[in-house]
Amino acid sequence: METEELEKELIQSMRPNLTELLRIWNYVGFNKLERSERIQQFVQKLQTVLCEVIKEENSARLAMEQKIELRRREIADMCQQLGLAPFLPERGLTSSELMRSLNDKAEELVQQKSARCERYFWLRSKILRLNNLLDDGDHLSEITKQNLDTDFHTKFPPITKFTNQSNGTDHKDSNADDNKNNNNNNFSEPEKFDPSIISSIQTLPDQESIEKLTKLHNELNSVYAPLAAQHAALREDIARVAADILYQPQSDKEAEILKIVGLKHLCKNGNVCSTPGVVRRASVTPTPTNSMSASNENIDTSTKYLNSDGVYEPVVNKEILRWLTDWRLRLVKEKARLVGTCEELRAYLLQMWRRLDKPESEQKEFLDAHSGYKPEDLEALQEEVDRCQQLKWENMQTYLTRLESEALRLANLCCVDEKIVQLPNGCDKRDPEVLVNHLETVLEQLNQTYSLYRPVYECIAVYENCWKQLIDVEARLKDPAIFLNRGGILLKTEKEKKRLLKEVERTEKEALSAIEQYEAKSSSNFLLSNGKPFTEHINDRWNNYKTLKETSKSRRSIIPNSSNSTVNNTGNNSGSTTRPTSANLMGSPIAHS
Repeated sequence: METEELEKELIQSMRPNLTELLRIWNYVGFNKLERSERIQQFVQKLQTVLCEVIKEENSARLAMEQKIELRRREIADMCQQLGLAPFLPERGLTSSELMRSLNDKAEELVQQKSARCERYFWLRSKILRLNNLLDDGDHLSEITKQNLDTDFHTKFPPITKFTNQSNGTDHKDSNADDNKNNNNNNFSEPEKFDPSIISSIQTLPDQESIEKLTKLHNELNSVYAPLAAQHAALREDIARVAADILYQPQSDKEAEILKIVGLKHLCKNGNVCSTPGVVRRASVTPTPTNSMSASNENIDTSTKYLNSDGVYEPVVNKEILRWLTDWRLRLVKEKARLVGTCEELRAYLLQMWRRLDKPESEQKEFLDAHSGYKPEDLEALQEEVDRCQQLKWENMQTYLTRLESEALRLANLCCVDEKIVQLPNGCDKRDPEVLVNHLETVLEQLNQTYSLYRPVYECIAVYENCWKQLIDVEARLKDPAIFLNRGGILLKTEKEKKRLLKEVERTEKEALSAIEQYEAKSSSNFLLSNGKPFTEHINDRWNNYKTLKETSKSRRSIIPNSSNSTVNNTGNNSGSTTRPTSANLMGSPIAHS
């Protein structure tokens, strides 16, 4: 700005005041000499004020130069702390422009300084926490162990130690407090970083320390991350199974895990010493004292393992992971036990209901209400079994009839002699309880046998059914009345016989194939209870069948022209001949090596 411009601006700003001054002088009526004297006085006052303004501006200039020099030194120190090249502002800048440039650079360097301190603080605190969370040095390298165990706090002191060094104070207590804080409490999070101390920190951690800490943190995290993932997977499995079976914790350690995974309701009754495998109902009305205690414990547990971001970080080592694995296995076995027991009880109840004539609607209603495998379902099933047992003794005669009928049906399916349902000699046949126990034992044995050889028995049952139909057709063909019928019944019966012969041969092959598959799979021989193989039984049956056919033909050929004699002989033969039936297939199969 030129002098003329300054004069013009000053006159423009003072013009209203000068106009007011002239108006006053004109009102008073000063003459020319008086006005000249007053103008001189006014000019002197303006010069005095201007000199004061110049003096103040000069002082402000000197103060700015001092600030610029201080800012230069501050920037130089921060560049040295950060390991950066010295900052050189542009040439030809005015003091004001230089001050603004230095302020901008200082703010940028403070941000870098703060970022480095925060990074150092974050890495250091994470390393200490990961070291405590691992709680086991077996997975770490020797260099990492040495860095953590011996000289970690010396190489990488806390931020407060740098501050105390800059102030010339003793930092021993700070370091000791840091060690004590990390040794006494494995899960305590270090104090939050305070950005206000940035200006007082004169000795920053160098970039080499940041790189070493980063490498150390990456190694610890690479070890911790898969172990934590394994811990999380085990917790997830445990939570799923525990929720399925309403598992109650058996120790404080288990209760802690269940609370962490959101299953606090399983710990409400405070029963942490229950016996595994015992059916029990969870209490839903705990006492106020226990409820408050559980609530406080849950708060401690939920905050104990959380990091600064609110993420759960558990302690992981071989012992903990082994314990979680064993616990999950115990839960899986307990669930399998509950599922298997409930299924067995349902199958048993279906048998009992059938024997006791329980309405199907009531059966369906009960099974729909207790279709799960939780302890409460198991308890309800056991109670229903007890009730059925009571009804069994109250309705003994009906139960015995159904039991005997079921035993006979299963004996026929297993190709066992029906005499098996009879009481052995020496037993009290008048005692219904003895008979019930005998029939239930027989049924259990027959069920086991049928389950073991089910594919074989199913094929044999089809074969026996076809053979029975064939024998029935043979009996009809021996009836003299069939020769007197002129409606084609004889022809139809002959066709039926041919069809059944083919069916018998087909089902016979299927039964033999099923037996061969069983023998190949079990590496044992399939024998009937009389010790004969099924093929021998078939051969004997066919031989008997052929013998009966030949005997029948020879008798008919003796009196070829006497229909009455033929009828009588046929009737006598049919009455005296033992027809092979499924009852000839005696005994249950026994597997021999």
